[in-house]
Amino acid sequence: RGSVAPSGRLVHDRLRVPVVQTILGARPTPVRAIAPWAVVTSDCSPAMLPADHPVMWIPTMGPAGEPRPARVMPTDGHWRVAFAGRLVEAKGASLLIRAFASLGANAELTVMGDGEEMAGLVSLASGLDVAVTFAGRLERRAVLSELERSHVLVVPSLEEDYGEGIPTVIGEALWAGIPIIATSVGGVERLFDDAAPGWLVAPGDEGALARALSEAMSAAHAHAAQAAPTAYERLLCPRAVLDRCQEAYELAKRAPRNSAFPVEQSGFAGT
Repeated sequence: RGSVAPSGRLVHDRLRVPVVQTILGARPTPVRAIAPWAVVTSDCSPAMLPADHPVMWIPTMGPAGEPRPARVMPTDGHWRVAFAGRLVEAKGASLLIRAFASLGANAELTVMGDGEEMAGLVSLASGLDVAVTFAGRLERRAVLSELERSHVLVVPSLEEDYGEGIPTVIGEALWAGIPIIATSVGGVERLFDDAAPGWLVAPGDEGALARALSEAMSAAHAHAAQAAPTAYERLLCPRAVLDRCQEAYELAKRAPRNSAFPVEQSGFAGT
């Protein structure tokens, strides 16, 4: 995500080495390709300089191991909803709690994570008299265990200057066989290109989030849950992600490296 010194760009220009440039998250300004022949990969859809430089989408890898079967609806009618992330404004936890409270459903919400908004969120949940368990920051094994007990994961991220790509917890939820409700920020929309493993809503839209929660806690849950392990295997399992990485390396090795890269260019950002 930092800058590359002119000397580094000069080495790339003179030696014509293969380059795979990875951009994590969405930036507020365009990202300059490190070289004309660079194969650029990203977990979202960043704006590039030059604008027509292609970007290969490679999402965040999910957990290893056999994915869990699709989660079935609760036989007792009691739904378990999960959230995992830093408790900061950009993650949208307060929006989720308000949307959840508006349903009056036979359900409980577990919030995994810690951060500057913790006290305010606890106060909000108490004031709304809604069933929210604040689990704090958990190790990954505990997060996976909680997801396996849940029926749906909600990722209500808001728009921000430096956006996320594919949050790690999404791959974990799809591995656990549960559908997701997510906002259309970063690279999340790419998961909904084919069979949707859940519901996609606009960021910051409390009403849309409440409607998606209501639908997720209905018979529609079964279809979305069936799509979850399929999406994991097709896009987020280690084999699928590593195959995409290998494809990027092979493309980089074959790319023609005969065009000059102006050393005086500035504004490069990437990893």
